[in-house]
Amino acid sequence: MKRAKRQGNMALRQHGICRAQREVESDKLDSRVRTGVVEALEALGERVTVGDVAARAGLKVTEVEVGMRTIAADTLATLEVSDSGEIVYKYPKDVRGALRAKSFAFRIEPLLEKVAEAAAFGVRVAFGSALVISVILVWVTIIVLLSRGKSSRSSSSRSSGRGMFRLPSFRSGGGRRTSSRSSNMNFLEAVFSFVFGDGDPNEGTDEKRWYEVAQLIRNNNGVVTAEQLAPWLDLQSEPDLEGLCPDEAHVVPVLQRYEGEPVVSEEGRLLYWFPRLQKKENFYSDYRPSAVFQERPWTFSLAGGGQIAMVVLLGLANIGGIVYLTSLVKTLGIAPDVLFQNGFDIVDLTIWLLPALQVYGASFFTIPLVRSLGNALRNRGIQRRNQMRTDASKSLELEQTKRKIESARQLAETKIIEAAMNPEKTIYTTEVDMDFQPEMQKLDAELWEQWEADP
Repeated sequence: MKRAKRQGNMALRQHGICRAQREVESDKLDSRVRTGVVEALEALGERVTVGDVAARAGLKVTEVEVGMRTIAADTLATLEVSDSGEIVYKYPKDVRGALRAKSFAFRIEPLLEKVAEAAAFGVRVAFGSALVISVILVWVTIIVLLSRGKSSRSSSSRSSGRGMFRLPSFRSGGGRRTSSRSSNMNFLEAVFSFVFGDGDPNEGTDEKRWYEVAQLIRNNNGVVTAEQLAPWLDLQSEPDLEGLCPDEAHVVPVLQRYEGEPVVSEEGRLLYWFPRLQKKENFYSDYRPSAVFQERPWTFSLAGGGQIAMVVLLGLANIGGIVYLTSLVKTLGIAPDVLFQNGFDIVDLTIWLLPALQVYGASFFTIPLVRSLGNALRNRGIQRRNQMRTDASKSLELEQTKRKIESARQLAETKIIEAAMNPEKTIYTTEVDMDFQPEMQKLDAELWEQWEADP
């Protein structure tokens, strides 16, 4: 009995359940893993296995194991062991609330995300505002300098220059409001979108892809063929005309992520078994992944056509004004050392900022040009990968592939592991002392009998 207790305590230590722990271990987790595990727990319920969470979150099994052990330690979750040897974690109903109560980092994380979103929005608006301000400064300065002619700058002309800058018509007018609203972004955001784009269109789709792969494996009772997985993976070589791949190297990332192993059927066919994903609840039984994974191509901008046209016109007005102002400054012989001699002047400020305005004006069209070339290269690769996955899906209609899938189904029946989610199958739980669990007492007695029978 003592030996069984020691073995049970050792198992608890290995799975990270330490009641006396004071340090919040969840703070050390990668935020991506912590968020994925918590969201999966909220979706699946209190009693889950590592395979359940890995399949739901689309994360690696090794990452999920560490995340579940860590969160279990911080939320005082309990462990249950089924008669098949599967370990089931039982978490409190409100996992997020339990973590928020202990972890300051977990409480402040949503606030930091909102601050980051607000900062990103501020950057986009500031960049768009810079274009408007640049156009105002440049053309106001040009008008003031032309009004002065070739004479020296007088105080009256300075007053005229400042008065012109204060005219509110351009700044407070509805230029942004009357632009095309075919998209949800405003005009200032459209300026940023034109120059820098709108980010990776496939952000977050990788997690969805692995989620779909896990559901595909679960729906096939944990045993699948390479042909079934091919439409969801990055293929290493072109499929032939029938959609068959010359090798099955594309399966390796799935084996690593979900701890699968290759097996050979009685007919000599190579199949792939994923014990971690074989145990499933009814939650997954009706789910059907889509047929083929498709990456989305990179777009130049999500701004509307009218907004893009307005941005281009304003950009041309800006760079044209900068070129003309640069020439005008050289013609008038205005030297930097004479600026601000009579106090602050908007004309002096614009001339002083002219080098920065030149860089801004040049980059305004250079960056989109380079970005469009990069997008063309990316989209060529995306189109090729999408086509390869589409071609690979054709092999699922072949008779030889159907026979191989049937072999996988038959093998799954021989390797089936009874689901551990049924509480009646629990033989040990950390909620109850080991001495009061009949199944553990029976197991302990059998172990003693075996030990005494050994010579």
